Amino acid sequence: MHINNLLSKKAVLVGALSPEDAYVKQLIKEREQIEKQSKISTANIKATVSGLVSYTSDGLENKLDLSTISNLNYEDIKNIVDKDKDIINNKIKITNNYEAYILVKVSGIEEEYIKEGAKHKIKIIDSEIIEIEGTINRIVVTEEGKEVLFRITNGIENLTENRVMEVEVVWTSFLGLIVPNSAILKDDKGTYVKILTRGDYIDIRINVDRKNKEYSIVSNIKSKNKSNPYVLEMYDQVIVNSN
Repeated sequence: MHINNLLSKKAVLVGALSPEDAYVKQLIKEREQIEKQSKISTANIKATVSGLVSYTSDGLENKLDLSTISNLNYEDIKNIVDKDKDIINNKIKITNNYEAYILVKVSGIEEEYIKEGAKHKIKIIDSEIIEIEGTINRIVVTEEGKEVLFRITNGIENLTENRVMEVEVVWTSFLGLIVPNSAILKDDKGTYVKILTRGDYIDIRINVDRKNKEYSIVSNIKSKNKSNPYVLEMYDQVIVNSN
């Protein structure tokens, strides 16, 4: 038994002297030193206001805030950002998480969609598309079109890191099926499309709700003809240029 105990102690000593064990001990020691240094250098900072924490600053916090945005136009903001922007990464700031503004330049949009108080979806084009909602707060008519200021009260965490970003405003939306304009036919009874089903061509009556140069958004008209119960559905094979 005494011999076995001595052999066991020898094995432990040899293991402790192995390069792998020495390396692990060194890592543990370094971690302890880092944790100790972190506790010494950490300071608690209490903010006077609540909001979202950001670890980057561009030096424009006092020039572009909620109190100044109503007095600035698109060119004013562009000039401030281009001239004075200076990224500083060693500062912490608290940003308002209840309210933000997006100013866009638009042209060629129908008047009915651009009204103060109107709500529209806004897509932020980044590595992925993020959708938020904005309310039109101000409209300024210019020689090139209009400058529209949107007030944002949702998804603000997606707006805190950049002053300038690519966005797409969804001015109007319709629910329906999209078909090529070349598939839409007309006769004295109205508008219809032809589909191929079970080897037969079937006429389906539709309403055209919205269209552009290439496509239309359509909805079904309930057929009174009991011999033709078909309606247009997703993945139907629509015949184009069938005239």
